Amino acid sequence: MSISRIELALRIGPGQPDPAPAALMSALRRVEVTQQDSAPSGFQITFLTELTGDQDFALVQSELLKPFSRVLIRVAVDGVATTLIDGFVTHQQYMPGNGPDDSTFVVTGADVSVKMDMLAPYMLLGIQPDVATTASTLIPLDFVPQQSGTDRCYLQQLAQQNGYLFYVTPQESLFENTAYWGPPKRDDPPSALLDVAVGAASSVDAVQAEYDALAPTTYFGAAIERYVPPFIPIPFITWDGNRDPALATQRTLGMASVLGLEAKHQLWKDNQYSPARAIVKAQAMTEASTDNVVTMSCDVLPVRIGQIVTAPSMVGVRGTGQDYDGLYYLKSAKHSINLLHDEQWNYTQSLVMSREGVGTTTQTLEVS
Repeated sequence: MSISRIELALRIGPGQPDPAPAALMSALRRVEVTQQDSAPSGFQITFLTELTGDQDFALVQSELLKPFSRVLIRVAVDGVATTLIDGFVTHQQYMPGNGPDDSTFVVTGADVSVKMDMLAPYMLLGIQPDVATTASTLIPLDFVPQQSGTDRCYLQQLAQQNGYLFYVTPQESLFENTAYWGPPKRDDPPSALLDVAVGAASSVDAVQAEYDALAPTTYFGAAIERYVPPFIPIPFITWDGNRDPALATQRTLGMASVLGLEAKHQLWKDNQYSPARAIVKAQAMTEASTDNVVTMSCDVLPVRIGQIVTAPSMVGVRGTGQDYDGLYYLKSAKHSINLLHDEQWNYTQSLVMSREGVGTTTQTLEVS
């Protein structure tokens, strides 16, 4: 399957903005969007700006491009639109030049979660929560947790303590987003299939796979029991990562690798944690250490693969052999869209995916 037409749509301005005016779209030269599984995702838009009759660069003065203007970037492939990001301008870069075509104005921004770093009613921005439960519900008997930092920083901190993620993704409806807090979503069917090293049928370029045998780490230590005298230290230890479902048949971390001295075993201590909290935190660190044992990166042309690949999601890889074929968790996707001529766009994507080891868990891959 191939794509015959790519259309770029931009909404920018205050509130829930209308489509960008023709003058702004005619000055548009490049769009980059980076989607990732850790808030915030970001964007950068490059415009060509020229001298006007009064010797001023009018586009630089545009109210639509001022900081905290809302930005919605959508791409349609053969008439089917996908929202890449919904966010706000946070930075400007102005580069005037002497020639007729070398003066540019660049606006950079982040997804709507940037408002969670401010005293703003961000729930009015169309953010709907999607929250997963933790491994155990801990009742704060010894202390009441206190927030330190912004709302977004605190959510990231809580996610890290449980081996979870926090990120915001746009939905199909305009100006609606989902704020996800939970473990990596590994049980969804693959959203795309990537064919590697299969000649003319290959759909990706610049493929690189890395195996980091030193990434997995187990933890051991002791935490003081503070509720029942004589308040003795209670030991804890982690042996394995428990991400579910498994994406690799040969996981680097497990009982055999620990006993065989083939995994890092690290002493960890933090006096603020009770035994129950300590084991949750230690296990969370072990889980996170296994996420990037195998990392694969590649470049994709949507016109060749027949679709836009968005992150985070699951993808399937074929054509690399039994060790590296199979399912991967797509951590990030960078979308680069450049104007060629006559409103024709060159669209490329750079993907980064990972899993806990080698060996495919499935011989059949089907997209959702």
